[in-house]
Amino acid sequence: MSQRKNVYFNASMDEELMALLEEQIELGKRGNRGFKQAVYATIETKMNASNHGVGHITASTIINHCKVLKKNFAQATELLNASGFGFDVSTKRVIAKDDVWIAWLQGHPDAVSWRGKTIDYDKLSLVFGKDVATGQFERPSTYVGSPNPTTSVGGANTQVSGSIPVGLNDCFDNLRMNGSEGSSKKRARAKDPKDIDTYIAAVHRNSERITSAITEVAESIRHPKKRVSNDVVKELDQIADLRDLDAEIAHEWLTIHADMATIFLSAEDKSAWIRRHLPRIRSDNYTVI
Repeated sequence: MSQRKNVYFNASMDEELMALLEEQIELGKRGNRGFKQAVYATIETKMNASNHGVGHITASTIINHCKVLKKNFAQATELLNASGFGFDVSTKRVIAKDDVWIAWLQGHPDAVSWRGKTIDYDKLSLVFGKDVATGQFERPSTYVGSPNPTTSVGGANTQVSGSIPVGLNDCFDNLRMNGSEGSSKKRARAKDPKDIDTYIAAVHRNSERITSAITEVAESIRHPKKRVSNDVVKELDQIADLRDLDAEIAHEWLTIHADMATIFLSAEDKSAWIRRHLPRIRSDNYTVI
């Protein structure tokens, strides 16, 4: 009796799968509890038609791989919500300073692979962002550190000079280091009021950024549709030759249909996207999907 060949997804298959899942979202096929079996059956047919050369892809295989992708997204989200971590969009990797990684791995040894793992976080967020659980990493019983690291606002760390995350702790760490150096010259420099003023100014700048970010997040929580509506208006205004009436109708429709607004805002060619969907938008009776 022949053994069925296991199917392993490669990068191109992942890319096609995510595109097909986005397509199903656009068609309104994702419910409050996720995708139905019929969706995976449709994707099964389309992926097998692409002939990836890995054997027959079943709906069950797709469902199991989606569980893996969802777990990856949840783990990446947990990292990005921890203090000191950021995301480099160019390399598609979670990044942090070496000491931040070392401290995190002491309490979360399962995260070691994330120092070099790539992930298309934006696409995974679009597909799985609604239904992921937190606390995905295992913690050893001997771990005595904080089980809930300080989280950054909205899961995004302050970024300066490219992709190095910084915060208030960096300022205080510098003060401690300068005050404890063995060199007499460095100790003298730490006592220099100009140096102290520099760090105090940095603390104030970061405090203002944090306050602004907290205010923005709070406003988004109170009025999520308002934020989405404003983002949609900005993008529609940049589409050349879009009639005012079409822009107004599209704005109203996208504000009502939150999933579609998210897909529109993440589309690379927003002009092509909106023109492709205008016939449906014009004919819709504005019921929330």
